[in-house]
Amino acid sequence: MVAQAEHPYRGEAFRLLGDVALEDRGDITTAKSCYTQAITVLAQANVHARVMDRFQVPDVSRERTKPPQAMREHDGWGNLVWFQPEPGQVINADTCDWYADYQTLLAQTKRSMCFFLAGKTEAAIKDLDAMLRLDPDDKELTDRNMPSNYLRLRDDYRSGRLYATANELAHFTSRALVKVVEAEVFFETEQWDLAVAAYNRIAADERLSLSVGARAYLDYARGCALDFAGKTTEAMPFTAGFSGAKSEFSGTSTYWRALFLIGNLDKKQEVDLLTHGACNCPDPSLRLDFLLRLGQLAFCHDQDAEATRYFTALRSAAKLDEYRGIAAGKYLDLIRSRSSRTMPSSPR
Repeated sequence: MVAQAEHPYRGEAFRLLGDVALEDRGDITTAKSCYTQAITVLAQANVHARVMDRFQVPDVSRERTKPPQAMREHDGWGNLVWFQPEPGQVINADTCDWYADYQTLLAQTKRSMCFFLAGKTEAAIKDLDAMLRLDPDDKELTDRNMPSNYLRLRDDYRSGRLYATANELAHFTSRALVKVVEAEVFFETEQWDLAVAAYNRIAADERLSLSVGARAYLDYARGCALDFAGKTTEAMPFTAGFSGAKSEFSGTSTYWRALFLIGNLDKKQEVDLLTHGACNCPDPSLRLDFLLRLGQLAFCHDQDAEATRYFTALRSAAKLDEYRGIAAGKYLDLIRSRSSRTMPSSPR
């Protein structure tokens, strides 16, 4: 297929060869070359021309086989979700206008990941421009400075991490590191099912070489991805290694991050878990996140005295121009405003 210059799936085939190089061998050099070829082929193709006769869908079948109207659409809650191909759908340049853009976006995002792994941060960030050029929804979010795939990955690359911290990534080496970074890219672009599947492959294929810290992170990441996907029942089993007085993962750095996940899944434990983290977490920065969440919970339950205590402590400990210090100040202002509205008026 890749040898046939006019083949309508040639660009996609190069992209899939890049995926094979990454997932099977952890070979970022070959993968990057394949992604570059995919991008070049897709850019040269006339995406508006009809494909070869043997690949065209008969008119009588077009309604049954037609793909979604866009690569990302809003679900019933207003959230942006990636399209999920159904059996029988035919997706190519003949059946949908966004085929070439979608394939280019996938290839260029994966190539950015290869640059990141090679330590070429600026090249990795430059490749993310495809998200702004080819995904109108992501560009709109980015322009409004709202959380977007572009901003998440750009900031991750600059920080030398992904959803996993630098310490957590350090638990993975060689092929396992390449695989976990690929899973993280799925995670940060909110492709939850692909992220879980990628984490599962690592847990199965690399199980003999994974350290306790690596296994802890894989369980945490899978639990988070499933929680974000709204599959809380499926997420719960992945918290088992973090629960109990002598939990398997209590000595890992991921343990403290997992307390947020467990609390979110089990609201009865949430305040106790967050309080434990705020008092005992060895990471000063993460302790501030525990304080912020405790304050937010108290504020949402109209417990203004408790919220004031948490936010006052947070504002004293955090930098005032950093998001936690800014949040603490704003919440304290809201509490004062709410209190002034509910105070009884003085008798005349």
